[in-house]
Amino acid sequence: MPVEEGLGPESCWNTCILQYVVEDKFAVTMSRSGITDLLYRLHLHYTRPTYIGQD
Repeated sequence: MPVEEGLGPESCWNTCILQYVVEDKFAVTMSRSGITDLLYRLHLHYTRPTYIGQD
């Protein structure tokens, strides 16, 4: 979870956060499109977050 990486409780995983974590943990620089390609090669898919309004 992003909060476990010290990124704040309001954060959701996205390619920017993954880019930061990959560079921080593995000292590897990847583009956001490279991260997206890697996710698909690993059969990991993402969707846009769904926000539910409060009534």
